[in-house]
Amino acid sequence: MNAFCSQCGEALPPDAAFCPNCRQAIPAAAPESEPHGIVIGLMWLLTFGYFIFFSAKSAGMASLCGVSSFGMGIYLVTRPNGTDKANGWIRLGIGIVMGLIYFAQATQRV
Repeated sequence: MNAFCSQCGEALPPDAAFCPNCRQAIPAAAPESEPHGIVIGLMWLLTFGYFIFFSAKSAGMASLCGVSSFGMGIYLVTRPNGTDKANGWIRLGIGIVMGLIYFAQATQRV
């Protein structure tokens, strides 16, 4: 993909710092941040922990895992990296479904 000078419209070489025609400075593109691998891994570990504790009828531990990983999902959605955002949105969607299942089962016990 060719870039063009915003001042004169001249085609720019790939690594140009200045336009070869008018000497206009070319702003450098901001690099995308690295994904938060540790946070993503911990979030998914807590998500699976929720399912394990929920199926073992340990409501306290299931709630702790669910709330913690849901909070990490919210954190990841606010990050600029696309991988972080995707993992965060997927986790928030799973959290909503998990909350609905938990609520449905809690209301059946009453």
